[in-house]
Amino acid sequence: MNPSEKKQSRAAAAVVLLTALSMRASMSTVGPLIGAIRSDLHLNSTVAGFLTTIPLVIFAAASPAAGRIAAAVDSRRLLCACSALGIVGLALRSCGGPACLFLGTALLGLSIAVQNVLLPAFIRFRFPSSVGPMMGLYSTSMIVSSAAAAGSCQTLAGIRGGWRLSLFAPVVFSLAALLACVWAGGAVSGRLPAGDGGGGRPLGRKIAAIAIFMGLQSFLFFSLITWYPSIVKSSCPAVKNSGLLVLLMQAASLLPSLGFPVLIQRLRRRGLAAALSALLFTAGFVLLLLAPGNLPLVLTGTVIIGFACGATISLALTLIAMQGAAAGETARVSASVQCVSYLIAAFGPTSLGFLFDRFSSWTPVLWILLGFSLAMACAGLCAGGERRGEIRA
Repeated sequence: MNPSEKKQSRAAAAVVLLTALSMRASMSTVGPLIGAIRSDLHLNSTVAGFLTTIPLVIFAAASPAAGRIAAAVDSRRLLCACSALGIVGLALRSCGGPACLFLGTALLGLSIAVQNVLLPAFIRFRFPSSVGPMMGLYSTSMIVSSAAAAGSCQTLAGIRGGWRLSLFAPVVFSLAALLACVWAGGAVSGRLPAGDGGGGRPLGRKIAAIAIFMGLQSFLFFSLITWYPSIVKSSCPAVKNSGLLVLLMQAASLLPSLGFPVLIQRLRRRGLAAALSALLFTAGFVLLLLAPGNLPLVLTGTVIIGFACGATISLALTLIAMQGAAAGETARVSASVQCVSYLIAAFGPTSLGFLFDRFSSWTPVLWILLGFSLAMACAGLCAGGERRGEIRA
């Protein structure tokens, strides 16, 4: 690789890194702030759950179109447009009443929906020989920004500006992603090659299993970032700043999110790895069910759940990036998988908020999360099988 190619690769990697940083921070601030938002805007738990559900519904609805757009439009223009739309969404979400809150959330969801589909395919196209390490960078960047936003938002809200300033704060990541994309120029320009391998075929068994695996992972993850602070406060009043537990959970996910994409590309029994990573969720939820008033058990369960979050999301995203004969086909697979997975995930935050309103207890919610983790382990066994056209190390 000559110096010019190395410079372009570094620029493309910077765009991936900064775009990934902008994609989860804006959603992870909702959970720690949801109590203040509910109180200020007079929302019940069911309605407040829509702050996380709306983006997930948009992810599911927009993913098929996003797959076609990602394969037909210049990548640089598309990434710039997504970052700009995200900035508008963040501004709207934090500046007015319930209408602005939900409209801004919807625009933010639309921008992330396209990025969700585009980035795995872009990585497949731009870094064909290092998909695993780049997917590790991608998933780790999302987790780092999500952890930083979740851990700092309550402190920021207490210093000045309240929850509105905290909801707007992730704009720094979106601005950085937009500037990086403008600066990168030709390093991220161009359309994704379409490939010759049946991108228009319906989901096969393996792709469907990946979609269900990722859907259940997303159901668990987005439910946790929305309600985990409330669950912990209810079961262990000794926890004063529940946002710090979300930070701990996401910090625990950093190691597997960085290492698993490299590991999974080399494993033959990927299904077993996927199932075992899902069962870590089960172990964490069991500890939380046993933990009322017991801070050490809460902390241990939080770390285990965090490790499971990092392992399963990086594994799912890497499996997507490895599918297809070319990047354009990968984009179509990514769109199909994410349409199904986020449709599953969309039921999480609102339905669990409804259950709490109905029973005034988080215990039934924990049992449901535990059951979903077991179903996820079953899907993982099928998701890890090899498929024709898939990358292997």
